[in-house]
Amino acid sequence: MQLNFAGQSGLYWFIGVVEDNLDPDKSGKVRVRCFGIHTEDLSKIPTDSLPWALVGVSTNSSSSDIGSIVIGSIVYGRFLDGQEMQLPLVEGLIPGLHLDTNTSLGFNNFKPNAPKKLTYTGNPYSRVDNIPERVYYPDVNSAKGITISQPKNTRKPKYPYNIASMSDSGHVIERDDTPGNERVCVQHKNGSYIEMIQNGDGVMKTVKDLYNLCVNHYQHIKNMRAVTVGNGDNLKILSGDKTIEIDSGKYVLTAKGQNVTIDGECTLTVNGNCTSTINGNKNETVNGNYSITVTGTYAVQAGTTSLVSSGVTTIDGASILLG
Repeated sequence: MQLNFAGQSGLYWFIGVVEDNLDPDKSGKVRVRCFGIHTEDLSKIPTDSLPWALVGVSTNSSSSDIGSIVIGSIVYGRFLDGQEMQLPLVEGLIPGLHLDTNTSLGFNNFKPNAPKKLTYTGNPYSRVDNIPERVYYPDVNSAKGITISQPKNTRKPKYPYNIASMSDSGHVIERDDTPGNERVCVQHKNGSYIEMIQNGDGVMKTVKDLYNLCVNHYQHIKNMRAVTVGNGDNLKILSGDKTIEIDSGKYVLTAKGQNVTIDGECTLTVNGNCTSTINGNKNETVNGNYSITVTGTYAVQAGTTSLVSSGVTTIDGASILLG
């Protein structure tokens, strides 16, 4: 019967610094250099000679969850094999300060982008205070003089209300319960982010392109929409119709020029009066017949009228008045 195991031969616990988290089995294990057990001399105990430690997860997690502990974190746990001390189990993380980043000694941070000495270890709540400042898009004007402005300075976290975490490369997830400034934010290291802020507004900002791909797209805007496009707006409908219905209001188009090409028949129906004002010349070319039907009076006023026909010209009426 084996007597030297955790729970039988006594509790052998440890506190140490994580020096490696590249578990070859990809199961979340880490290598820990334990204070009082391992030396800081890397020539005697190099990092790759440290045993792989299992990492416990919360009972609120699923059995398939994998722990994620960054290099340089201070952790505590116990040895499952008692006095042998070759089967460590990490049970928790101790937020604290990085002791040093001298990679010639153990108990230090060996990450390629190691933090500075005495910066915080782990991901302890609102201690994420080195988030890069946001670069805001400049304000732009939309139609009817409406200004589109990116919400600014929405992040005002206070300890300990902001439950935040930052990855090694700089990705940030925040669940901020700061009174009066409650918000949720997921931010990429490049500055793109999605944020829901206290007043109910939502912000989605990308520093480059945005792709929205789906089968059907349903969008409801309760009130007004303002859109500004910096350089061209292209729409292609592969099949089907484009329908615009305005229940109450006008359709207003203001442009420096307009080119309309219709490959097929065109029908224009105006259920009311139509006034056309052209502050310039108007030229029409009809490669076919041109017919006008007027049920009321047809009146033409011109400074000069010229009518040229290469064929027969017919003028017919109940009475014709000239002069």
